Amino acid sequence: MNKVLENKIFISTRPPGRTDELAGYINEMGGRVLEMPMIEIQQRKIDHSVKNKIFPLSHYQWIIFTSPNGIRYFFHLLKEEFGQVQLPRSLKLATIGKHTAKQLEAYNLKADFINSGNTSNDFANALEKEFGNANPRVLWPTGNLSRSVLKDNLKHKADIEVVYVYNTVKPEAVDQTILDQVMNDQYDLIIFTSPSGFDNLKNLIDDESVTNKLRIASIGHTTTTAIEQQGVIPVVTARMSDAKGIADSICEYYIK
Repeated sequence: MNKVLENKIFISTRPPGRTDELAGYINEMGGRVLEMPMIEIQQRKIDHSVKNKIFPLSHYQWIIFTSPNGIRYFFHLLKEEFGQVQLPRSLKLATIGKHTAKQLEAYNLKADFINSGNTSNDFANALEKEFGNANPRVLWPTGNLSRSVLKDNLKHKADIEVVYVYNTVKPEAVDQTILDQVMNDQYDLIIFTSPSGFDNLKNLIDDESVTNKLRIASIGHTTTTAIEQQGVIPVVTARMSDAKGIADSICEYYIK
């Protein structure tokens, strides 16, 4: 697949500073990545009522993480509150995918359970089997736009406390030069890693004749489904929801 992306231009809508890994894979194969963030991730302010839900952590048997952001901002919160990130030894950790699990290494931790699927439904089904009849108390640190599928599917198998530790928001400004390239069809694929990124660009363009013709690469089935519900069909959906998965699926698309 080397250089299969020669002279092709890709626009990443990932949050600021989160495109380097993806750009590295695409650059190796001859492509060029432009950054036009359509979402920003911000630490969420936690009030006393939320802190009381989280602490003490010994009340929980599991913590589940559905994204690297959930891990980053949860442990940032722990450090702010206690000056450390140590967890009770009895507490088990579960993640969606190896990419999310790898983020735990920054805190000298290892996931006790890693689900190989890419969706909340996959994760829920796997956790249901893992929990068995234990009916554990579970903490889920996540973002304000997370879907309730995971909690809904496990409501009879676990007591899940959802805590929003970060917010996904619309950027205050956008690179007009790159936006003009989108408007003038001067790109090969535009890459979305969340439904909200697509929503923000669609609102910014405000022209269905342009939106409906967008050539999109999506990070996974959840994002693809959300985009399709608005009448646009992504041409690429990554099989694995990480930077390498996106890059590999884009290469496969151009090889066909």
